[in-house]
Amino acid sequence: MNAFYDSDKARTLVDALIAKSEQEIDGYPHLTALNIQMKDMRVSEFAEPRTFRIVNNKAPSEEVFFRIIGILCSRHCHLYCRDRMSECMGLFKGNPGTEATTEPDYKPYEGDVAIDCHARYLTDRDLSPNEKHQPFGTDVDPHSILEAIRGSKFIHSADNRVEYCVKKQVSPDKYRYESIKPEEIKEGDIVEATVAVVNIPIREDQFKMILALRAITKITDEVRKAAEVQLRQQTGKEDATITSRYPSNNASPKPLKRKRLFANQDTEDTSKKARKDNTNM
Repeated sequence: MNAFYDSDKARTLVDALIAKSEQEIDGYPHLTALNIQMKDMRVSEFAEPRTFRIVNNKAPSEEVFFRIIGILCSRHCHLYCRDRMSECMGLFKGNPGTEATTEPDYKPYEGDVAIDCHARYLTDRDLSPNEKHQPFGTDVDPHSILEAIRGSKFIHSADNRVEYCVKKQVSPDKYRYESIKPEEIKEGDIVEATVAVVNIPIREDQFKMILALRAITKITDEVRKAAEVQLRQQTGKEDATITSRYPSNNASPKPLKRKRLFANQDTEDTSKKARKDNTNM
């Protein structure tokens, strides 16, 4: 974010949006409300690739999705957010076989702590031998670069797919999610990340909990755009100052003319004078 980004205003908006989202009947639960939902969830093991995921007791073959509302602080989806992860860690640590679980990555960003949500573009085919390759969306890979480099060793599977959306309010208590291009979501936007909580093996009997990104939705870009406007205004002032100090010459271009370096020196006369002087010696 640039120097004009109003972080305090963004945090206030995030807190208000979290409080509002927890009152929504529809939609996936927010991570701050996990202590209410955990009794209906458990850990289940999946194959291809081998992982442990939080699922609903009533649908043990489907992973549970959660929402995180925060400020997007890099293109790799690091979110400054106010969430609680201890309930998820408690589920994994209490599950036989995944007791040795480390927390997800928390990374500093401009003095705040951000949480990493991500999804890889590709999966090693050896880890998912029965999975079929799914074509990349044209918005994600418009020039087929990823398709060209994946070769035969990797596939793009359901675990790699991310949806990009914008959340629009259509009535006082109803929202609609519409698809947008990935580049329309930018650093500084307040977003809603939809994630699955997944435990991946990192070494023998050691696991790491990650937040696997399934969708990222732009809620508002007002703080970012306000900062961009201020930056443009400030840049315009500086440009005007520079122009006034160093006015440009708008005359039509002319060919360069270069004067002789020794225009007033006549080498021939000098040499004659030198010969004359020598004669007089």
